Order: sequence, then structure tokens, then C-alpha cells
Amino acid sequence: MAVRKRRAAYRRKQQNKLAVVMIIGVVLMLVVVLKIREADLKKQAAAYAKQEAQWEAMIQSESERADELEEFSRYTQTNKYKEEVARDKLGLVYDNQIIFEAGDD
Repeated sequence: MAVRKRRAAYRRKQQNKLAVVMIIGVVLMLVVVLKIREADLKKQAAAYAKQEAQWEAMIQSESERADELEEFSRYTQTNKYKEEVARDKLGLVYDNQIIFEAGDD
């Protein structure tokens, strides 16, 4: 009877060792999978940060462009702009102005 008890205890001990080894294996696999996923997420976060920086730069440049357009819009409402357009594109001058043109020699 004592021999049977020892054998049963030995079997349980072996089964317990096998269960512990299997649990450790599963935990190690989970750790590996989580580390791989963490690395992927870090790469993705870096890509998103780079894209965000690009978008911020685009927003800044478009904001500057909008300011320039607003300034040009205000400038087109002035008499100075109207005179420049009339002089450059239409060739108009004031009545008391004389225009000298360089001739081709």
C-alpha cells in the first residue's frame, strides 16, 4: 500500500511539473506576442506623429497664405492699386503726365 501511495504521489508531482511548465510556456508566448504588438504600435505612433507634423506644417503654410490673400484683397481696394493697373495694363496716364519711351536704335 505504501508503494502505491508513493507512486501516486510521484505521478501527481510529475503532472504538477508538467502543468507548471505548460503554464510558463503559455505566459512566455503571451509576453512575446505582447512585445511584438508593442513594437508595432510604437512604429504606428511614430508614423502618426510624423503625419501630424506634416499636417501642422500644412496648416501653418495655408494660414500664412490666407493672411497674404487677405492683405492682397485689402490692397486691391486702394486707389494706388487701381492706378497701377490702369497704368500697367491699360496704358492710361494722368492729363498732366508726359511719357517718354525708349526707341529701338
